[in-house]
Amino acid sequence: MKRALFCCIPILFLFLMGQANPLFAKRKPLARPKLDKIEHQPTGRSLRADPKTGEPLVYDVEGAITYDRRSGNFLLTWTGRRGSRLTVVYEPRLKVDAIVSAAVAYDPEGKRYRYSYSMRSLPSSQQKLQSLYVETRAPVEQVRSPDSSWRSRASTEHVKENLQIGGGQSWSQTRDGRVGLVPGAGASGFSYESAGLPALVRCYVRGRTSLQDVGEVIPEELIVAFGKADWIIPQGFTVGPEIPAQPFRPGPFLEKTAGYISVSLENGWIESTQVAQQFKTSLAQLQDAIEKGDKPRAAKMLADLLSRVEREKDKTLLSEAYALLRFNLEYLGEALKLRTPR
Repeated sequence: MKRALFCCIPILFLFLMGQANPLFAKRKPLARPKLDKIEHQPTGRSLRADPKTGEPLVYDVEGAITYDRRSGNFLLTWTGRRGSRLTVVYEPRLKVDAIVSAAVAYDPEGKRYRYSYSMRSLPSSQQKLQSLYVETRAPVEQVRSPDSSWRSRASTEHVKENLQIGGGQSWSQTRDGRVGLVPGAGASGFSYESAGLPALVRCYVRGRTSLQDVGEVIPEELIVAFGKADWIIPQGFTVGPEIPAQPFRPGPFLEKTAGYISVSLENGWIESTQVAQQFKTSLAQLQDAIEKGDKPRAAKMLADLLSRVEREKDKTLLSEAYALLRFNLEYLGEALKLRTPR
């Protein structure tokens, strides 16, 4: 099978305000964090010219960051070179409500997975949705974007430090005069290839904001403070690549897969509590057969589980839960030689 079989044409699509879409209807939106205080270091003193004598004059900058509860913004204030108090409004980049969806396809010839993502900014967003960040725990390549207005790049050390991830891939709409999705709009066609096995990873979105120019540079201590606040942004879970632990141990692997079921249920990727519990029970029975060395029973149970995953696909299993269950169970079967390699 050629790799082109699972390649898709990137599509950028718009949603009318309040319009429902099956791709996002059942998924849980990313969680908006709470931010009502920004700490900063003391701004100390600076030099300016005395307006009467022209001589250098030492003065207290008296920088401060104050939260405005009504708007959810912060006021950056300090004493400027002319002796007057200056104010700049800082709007945190977290005022977006978004849903991210993921799907995974496998290329048996190249033994690689293509991870594809779509996202939608909900009508309740108060900013343009400019960036998507997806954690990765395995190398990725062949990165694609919806169109030329989106810039993709591997996460820099700065991004990894602020998001506290080991690696990642990001997309930001900064080109062709387009600077983010308006509330109610969506985009698809974010993707990459990886040999990493589908796993549960973090994802993040960030809104677009800008600062007004007051003719003076904002004190460094305040810049550092709101620079850190820029990374307090909505986050949630999605599916991304991970290198499986070695040596392979079926017990911990199955326990991890059972954890995927719990998170899938919480995020709306599994619609039925009953179905989720049935899968957990079957995984526990499979683990019991493996631990007892009953290979024929384990092989049959695995085949039954994979058949059930296919039956529930697009019914009670959304694409995230389907990918986590199918590909991890297939990997388990190959690692234990319970099934024919793909």
